[in-house]
Amino acid sequence: MKKSAILFLFSFVVLSSTAAKADINVNIDINGMPSVSVSADATVVLIPDTPDVYFVDNSQEDIFLWNGFWWKSMNGKWFKSESANSGWQVFVGTPQFFTTVKPDWRKEYKSGKWNGKPWRYEKVPYGHMKKGKKDKGHGKEKGHKKD
Repeated sequence: MKKSAILFLFSFVVLSSTAAKADINVNIDINGMPSVSVSADATVVLIPDTPDVYFVDNSQEDIFLWNGFWWKSMNGKWFKSESANSGWQVFVGTPQFFTTVKPDWRKEYKSGKWNGKPWRYEKVPYGHMKKGKKDKGHGKEKGHKKD
């Protein structure tokens, strides 16, 4: 009886957390490449004070979009792809954009503040980005200017 209750509780927690993260799924395939699945209803947000670096906001994983490529770091390696869902290749070194991303950017995103000021971000539909429709103004931070 006790084992059944624990098994039920474990199954409930696993299924609940899986349902909450259904938009983005990241795994490593047999060749060591990331296998990423981003659903059409996912959104991206521009990280302030960066050269147009976006991130997939409804993901626990750090998946970035910069300079027409999707970027993912896994197990100390960087990967890049023209599509968020396929074609990932190893990138040697650290991408140039990443030096402009603050280490605590995700914490600031969750708090709604950037450098102590309100961060009024826009969520851009992933579908706009995957088709190369990066409209100027989408995702640009509002509420403060770069000093």
